[in-house]
Amino acid sequence: MLKIFPILLFVSIAFSAEKTFFFLPPDTKSWFNSSPIIVENGDKQSFKEMLGDTLHWFRYSWDEDSLPDSILIYRDRGSLFSEPIGAQGFPSEIAVQIPLKSLFEDSREGVISFIPEEEMRPDEDAYGFYTSDIRLRSYLGSFKSDLTVFVLVPDYRDWVEETPVMVDAKDSRDAWELVPDDSGFAGWFRIHFSKEEYRPAWFYLYKKSDTLQKAPIGKNGYALGSTQLWPLGGRGEKDSIYIVPDLNYDCLPNGEYLVGQGIVYENDARQVCTLQYNCLKSDFNPGCSHINFSPSPVYYSIFSADSELVKPEELLGLQKACVWGAFIPGCANDIFMENEYCQLDAGNYLVKIHVENLDSAFFVPYTVASTALPFPDFRNKVDVIAENSFVWISSAASERYFVLNALGQVLARGKVLGSVKVEIPTAGNYWVRVGSETHFVRIRGK
Repeated sequence: MLKIFPILLFVSIAFSAEKTFFFLPPDTKSWFNSSPIIVENGDKQSFKEMLGDTLHWFRYSWDEDSLPDSILIYRDRGSLFSEPIGAQGFPSEIAVQIPLKSLFEDSREGVISFIPEEEMRPDEDAYGFYTSDIRLRSYLGSFKSDLTVFVLVPDYRDWVEETPVMVDAKDSRDAWELVPDDSGFAGWFRIHFSKEEYRPAWFYLYKKSDTLQKAPIGKNGYALGSTQLWPLGGRGEKDSIYIVPDLNYDCLPNGEYLVGQGIVYENDARQVCTLQYNCLKSDFNPGCSHINFSPSPVYYSIFSADSELVKPEELLGLQKACVWGAFIPGCANDIFMENEYCQLDAGNYLVKIHVENLDSAFFVPYTVASTALPFPDFRNKVDVIAENSFVWISSAASERYFVLNALGQVLARGKVLGSVKVEIPTAGNYWVRVGSETHFVRIRGK
């Protein structure tokens, strides 16, 4: 009997062996500062606090006979059991319970490691679940030094009085408002991150007033026209970076080169560039970005001089057609009209140019001719065009506008730079004043 006891003891220990679950939180601000908890079998009345481990990993261990069937992971006890992480990983619209017991039973191992965020996984194996200790293969390391990000606001009217805000590209709820730089260089703002705190790996810049986050600035900068949107990087080796989004600014002193992100400078760009407030000058005429242009489908339609639709909307192409050419909003454009293809009667027409997904349009006056003629440069003109129950107001310069009815009552007012669309639900005659110009329009109604 005494000889059998050690064998029975060994068997007992083996069957009650410890099972350890390792968890690497997502690389976001909310999870960076978290103390993850485990809810077993959907029972939110009790939870298990995970223990901090090396390299920002967390762990929890059970005896084999106490393993729960399933678990979900939450940020901390203060998260009110919202946004759990389950078997689908992070991010996910649904939280599927992690079948913990079956994972251990199927693997016959004592360790399960879970990386919920796909981009942090060392490979594509097992949907983020690994049957070994992989803490040294994927982890959240500490930063080597503090980081200060400096930003020069773009030299445009809608930016020069604004405060820039940095928004995490991974989670738009995480944002940091920059403060005016105390260096005395006009237009510069900054934000400082200590090496102990979270900093976004990738981010966008927004105006503080842009609470709906409709107009981000990425590493391709800010200019008239469209620029491709890629996030800026915030985790390089430098302890400071200098961002100049305005593509009309050149902040390169002799002998310096760009880091590689187009608008991010290696050395202190504050010494070279300060805000010039060119946008407030009467002759302000910024260039536009062709290099960074992100092509979107452009459509055209043709109206008679009294706003009747003559030719429905069609795709604008580069091959010879009724209307053809290249168009980038805010830039000089080469657009042509060929009546050989249009088959329009002689007279005056308006060609509407519209970029897909933009609630704006440009109207170009044209007189039918037998040969292709380039449209006149309309960037510095004011155009007011009626279309059904709307009036389009376009201006290359920032101007105040007023819409008045026949009695002289102001129905709408505002500022325009580019194009705005104003709804006028009642048919009738109206006056539109833009800057010093007054235009008459007839609204036909819905």
